[in-house]
Amino acid sequence: MKSRYNNAVNYVDHLFGTFFASLPNKEEAIVMVTGDHGEEFLEHGNLFHNSHLSHEQMHVPLYFKFGRQQRAIPSRAIVSQMDIFPSLIDYLSGSPPAFLEGRSIFQKPTWPFAVTARFNASNTPCEFSIHNGSNKLILQFTDKDNSLASTQLRVLSLRTKDDKSLFRCDRVKPWIEQEFGPALERLFEKESR
Repeated sequence: MKSRYNNAVNYVDHLFGTFFASLPNKEEAIVMVTGDHGEEFLEHGNLFHNSHLSHEQMHVPLYFKFGRQQRAIPSRAIVSQMDIFPSLIDYLSGSPPAFLEGRSIFQKPTWPFAVTARFNASNTPCEFSIHNGSNKLILQFTDKDNSLASTQLRVLSLRTKDDKSLFRCDRVKPWIEQEFGPALERLFEKESR
């Protein structure tokens, strides 16, 4: 199974090599490459994708090439697919768009979190993770059939960025508040009336 996956990766790598070799005006080209999900091969007891919010399933390659880009790119701990179009528009126009959720990679990061949801086909996602570059909090809506009506969250897991399990003790709630409080507040802020 791993050999088939590695062969597929090698073939795609070959296709990219062919693409870049035949690309006219390579220096001026804008190229972005990413994937929609990772794959797990029993690293945590699961196969393939969409079964858990593990490092192997959530982390995907994201490659940006901006022509003869001369602008400085601030150091960023987390970049996601949401940042592709804001970065492209910012590069082409010189200013980031206000109407998109993601942020341009040319901007200084202002929110150090990434949120990823796990879904199955057309079902509403009931599990999600908040990642701050160092640690990951995995949560589940208590009403799995109707997460939008759910009023509580269940903590499923506390993990490092490499999916090593973190502590279990009475100090979990203060730790979550310290590590992920701003993200939880922003994600679940009540609409102003």
